[in-house]
Amino acid sequence: MEADIAAVEIRINDASYPINDTNDNKVPDNSDDIEYRTQITRLRRRLKWYFYEAFKFKTGTCYFHLLPLFFFLMHLVKVGLITSQMFNFGNDRANFSNVVSRGHLALRHLFLKGWDATWETLPYPPAHGDFAVYTIDDLVAGINFAVQRYYNVEKDSIGFYERLPTDKLEIKIMYFEFPGFSETEASSGIAIRERVIAVNASLSETLDQQTGDKTYTCDILKGFNQSNITKPIKKLLATYINFQIHSVRVLEATSKAQCLRIKGKVMFTDLDNNGQVNVELETLTTRIRCSEMNYSLPGGAVHGDILSLSIIKGTFSQILAFIEVCHQMLYIDKFKRWIKKAPLQKNNKEKTVTLYWARTTDP
Repeated sequence: MEADIAAVEIRINDASYPINDTNDNKVPDNSDDIEYRTQITRLRRRLKWYFYEAFKFKTGTCYFHLLPLFFFLMHLVKVGLITSQMFNFGNDRANFSNVVSRGHLALRHLFLKGWDATWETLPYPPAHGDFAVYTIDDLVAGINFAVQRYYNVEKDSIGFYERLPTDKLEIKIMYFEFPGFSETEASSGIAIRERVIAVNASLSETLDQQTGDKTYTCDILKGFNQSNITKPIKKLLATYINFQIHSVRVLEATSKAQCLRIKGKVMFTDLDNNGQVNVELETLTTRIRCSEMNYSLPGGAVHGDILSLSIIKGTFSQILAFIEVCHQMLYIDKFKRWIKKAPLQKNNKEKTVTLYWARTTDP
């Protein structure tokens, strides 16, 4: 009886292996138990290959395994590439952010009439009110100023700006109409309308005979008259001046150049028609190839151009990352299957122990 109890205790402590009873009869293994142990063995083998040491010291001897060494070197190269790319990406974004912010500030000084350094202070605590205009003369002068500066930017600006044949300027206005205030367009109720103003009707140019430079002037009221808008300034809710321009920036620290495409919008908004017209500038700066501006810079000096080495590094990093993701997904799937079958295996072990106890106590 004591021998039987001891055999049961051994079976409970290690139920993965069958124990011979006193009559040398083996308890048959359950099929689920065999499959369970097979999956555990496979999972352990995979984890062994994944975590196995490439170099192993044992009894004063150094062993190395080719396949684990290959995976070790692959992971080492992957970590090095990803780390270097992260630093390069962060440095590039910081430099580009600085270029964009300074360029945006320069365009504010160029296109916004009355903008100066006092408006560049921190917004909190507020040093002054909104940048806005309140009179008809100031509004008309502000619109004319922005249009003139755009067409004269190549000549007047210190920075390198260029208007390509694809670069255009468009003036769009939003205004309201209601009966009694408008003679033609509104028959009943209040109507909100949008219209594009012809820029050519507002522009006039003067040619300098000595330098050959053209100087442009603008009178937006001529464009309003051509569009047959009565009392245009009184009805304005917003005026949007959309433009596109190109620029080249040379970085002294790296001896590289950046070619930029800048899309901007000068906004004069008074959407609730309270007499305060806020003036704002929005820009979207994108890096482009200098060949789009018909400039050929020396190879390797064009900042932002895609070089062969960058393509190889990026492709190799993506391959390594894809392999890593596949490995992780495979291990997760195997582990989930193992977890799902763990409760079933526990029940099978309990049934095996009960069966073995019944056989050993059977008279």
